[in-house]
Amino acid sequence: MSVEDITIGDPFFSVKLIKSKKNIFVNGKAIVLNLSNSPLKIRQQVLGHLQSVIVIDTALTDVQCAVLIEGLSNHLSDSDLLKKVCMKWPTAFEVRKEERLRGVEHYMSPKQWVGQIGLTFYCSMSVPLKVGLHKDHPFCPLPGFREVHTQVIGVGKMQQCYQKDIRSLYIEELMAPGVTHRPMYDAGGNYPWHQYETVTPSLFMNIFVLPPTSIFAVPFSNKCNISLPSLEPTRTSPLAPITLLLTYIQLAKVTLPPSNKLTSTPPPSLKSSTSLLLPFHLIPPLPPEPDKTKPTLPLLSVPSILSCGYVSE
Repeated sequence: MSVEDITIGDPFFSVKLIKSKKNIFVNGKAIVLNLSNSPLKIRQQVLGHLQSVIVIDTALTDVQCAVLIEGLSNHLSDSDLLKKVCMKWPTAFEVRKEERLRGVEHYMSPKQWVGQIGLTFYCSMSVPLKVGLHKDHPFCPLPGFREVHTQVIGVGKMQQCYQKDIRSLYIEELMAPGVTHRPMYDAGGNYPWHQYETVTPSLFMNIFVLPPTSIFAVPFSNKCNISLPSLEPTRTSPLAPITLLLTYIQLAKVTLPPSNKLTSTPPPSLKSSTSLLLPFHLIPPLPPEPDKTKPTLPLLSVPSILSCGYVSE
């Protein structure tokens, strides 16, 4: 039984990840999203997997894994809250460098990972948003992940298309506050052409659920810093805090610096073509997957838990 504070909404609203809790009482108004395959109960109602609602002064029963967003009513108005958020968070283009995001009033919080669950909030002021149809997610290198979006403030819509052309639209789901669109991925984790679009200025939550633990080769890169145990997010250097399960690594007679920081500069005797092979308890956003034709280092033993942060330049 645990209640984990998700800090990426601070200081604007409270976000919690609740696990294995038989009952929890919600004071005031909140949004609850069920991440468990088991139903969550609200009196006589059942909330299924990846379904969400607004709840007010009521009890949640059989909570196996759920996100709770509270404190949204503590502001003068929705527009007042959106303006405050935009002043603190960087634009999505500043963080992700995707060309389709250039010039769009689309702001994002840091990304926070708890186990295999990743959460980010986006504040979208452009109407229409026009972030562009896409089916790939370069900021998440692990295939087969599941992604949905939950509307928090304003009205939006999730659009799915046959082709990379909005004229081939075949599904459009309107999203009012408290609504999560239906999952659109197939059994292999493949997505159709899709985009989130605004009807009004909006705030929504982006949720990732990663597949089971996998082994990935992670290269040293000048686009990625690892700081132990953590870094504070800023407007220019947003942080995606994560928890990694690292194994002991033999670096071909290379000893890592005895400091608490691994920088983007590899140790002197570690060639740029060399990668570190790590089993990830969860996978953070990373640079592109390394060239599989290049050698990786041997994987040994003795795991230790480390809190790390990846900073996008």
